[in-house]
Amino acid sequence: MNADKVSTSEWRRFHKVTPLASAGSFWLVLLFGLYQVASNLVENGGIQDLWESLRSGDIYSKTLYILGGVVLITLGLVVFSVISWRRKKYAINASGIHLRQGVFWRSHSHMRWDRLQSVEVKQTLFGRIFGFGSLQLTSAGASEDPLELGLLRLADCAKLRKEILKGLEAARSGDTNFFANIVAKKSGVTTEEDTPEALLRATLAATSAETAENSLAIPVFDVDDEEGDNLIFSLPTGRLIGSRLLDMGSVLAVIFSAALLVVQVLDNKGGILGLLIVLIAASQQVVKPILKSYGTKVYLSPQGLRRRSGATTVVTRTYPPQRIHAVEVTQKILWKPLGWWQIEITAAG
Repeated sequence: MNADKVSTSEWRRFHKVTPLASAGSFWLVLLFGLYQVASNLVENGGIQDLWESLRSGDIYSKTLYILGGVVLITLGLVVFSVISWRRKKYAINASGIHLRQGVFWRSHSHMRWDRLQSVEVKQTLFGRIFGFGSLQLTSAGASEDPLELGLLRLADCAKLRKEILKGLEAARSGDTNFFANIVAKKSGVTTEEDTPEALLRATLAATSAETAENSLAIPVFDVDDEEGDNLIFSLPTGRLIGSRLLDMGSVLAVIFSAALLVVQVLDNKGGILGLLIVLIAASQQVVKPILKSYGTKVYLSPQGLRRRSGATTVVTRTYPPQRIHAVEVTQKILWKPLGWWQIEITAAG
C-alpha cells in the first residue's frame, strides 16, 4: 500500500484523552497486583510483620524507591503515549479507510471499501462511564485483523460510523462527489498545528453560527440514539436468562457441577480447587453468554442491519445489506414449549 495516496489534509487525530487511557490501564494492573499482595498478607498473617518493618525503618527507604519508580514509569508511559497519539492518525477517502501509527516502527493499514464487512462501535465499562468509545472495522478476509479507530467521544463515534457507511454506499455507486466533499470539509477546518488566534477565531465563528436548538442539544450517551432508526426487536432479560438455563450445554454443566458437589460432600476429602474449576466453567457456560447478549436490540437502517448488545462491554455492529449472505432460524429442544427461536445471520467472510 502506498501511503502517498492520502494527502496531508485528509489525516485526522483521535481524542486527546487517549494517552491518559494508556496510563490508566497501567495503574489498574498495578492496583490489581497490590490488591493480590495485600490479600496474601492478610491470609498469611503478614500484616503485623510488615507493620513492624515499617516502624523499624527497614523498608521505609525501599518503599520510597518503589513509589518513585512507579511514578517515573507512569510519566514515561504518558510521554510515550503522547508521542504515539501524535503519530496515530486515520483518514477516509475514495480508496478506503487508512490508519497510520507507530513510534519506532511506522505502519500504514488500509482497508478497501470492497473489503469492509461490518462496522462496530465498542464501549468498555470505563468508556461507558466517561463517554468514550472506538470503532472496529471488520474486513471480509478471515486472516485480516480488524481496524480499530479510537478513542473518540460517543458523538464522534456516531458521526464517523455514519460517514463510513455512507462512504461504503458512495464507493459502490461510484459517487466521487461524496469523498470530494469530505476533503473540502476537512481542509476548511483549522487543525491543531494552526495558531491559537486562528483557532479562537474559528471557534467563535462556529459558535455564533449555532442555532438556539443546538445550544439545548442533549449529550450523546448512546450512539444508537443519534440514528433514529427502526427498532425491530428487543430481547427481554428474563427470556435471555431463561434461554441460557434451558440450553442443553448449560443443563449438563449444572448437573455435572451438582454431582461433583455431592461427591465432595460425601467423600469429605477436600478437592476444593477441582470443584472451584468446575463451578467457574459452569458459570462461564451460563453467565458469559448472558453478559454478552444482555440488552440486545436490533435496528433496521438505510445502511443495513444493526445489533446492539453487552453488559460490561457494549458492542453495536452494523452489517451492510450486501454483506448478509444467509439467515438461519433454529429452535432448541427445550425451547419448543415456550415457542422461542434463534435467528443467526451469515455475513461475508
